[in-house]
Amino acid sequence: MRPLDRHNKRLELGMNTYSEILLDIISTKEKMMVMEVIHEAVDKKVGSLATLHKALKWLTDEKFINFKVNDGDTRMRVCSIAHRGTLYLKGF
Repeated sequence: MRPLDRHNKRLELGMNTYSEILLDIISTKEKMMVMEVIHEAVDKKVGSLATLHKALKWLTDEKFINFKVNDGDTRMRVCSIAHRGTLYLKGF
């Protein structure tokens, strides 16, 4: 898919590039801790902590990813890609 086509697809959904990159990072593993996703994105210089947290919230609100509280430690959240997120990424 051409970059302009990807841009237009994101615009249709109201998605920003940060959310798309985070969705791609999350899709690399079955489950990831939220801070693991943030850490990987910061290491790759995707965005700031605040921007990345906002992008994760958008992905959750729009049902692209799911959050679950870790059974052993309620302070930790695990995220996984939802069906809608999988379908979005398969479009590429």
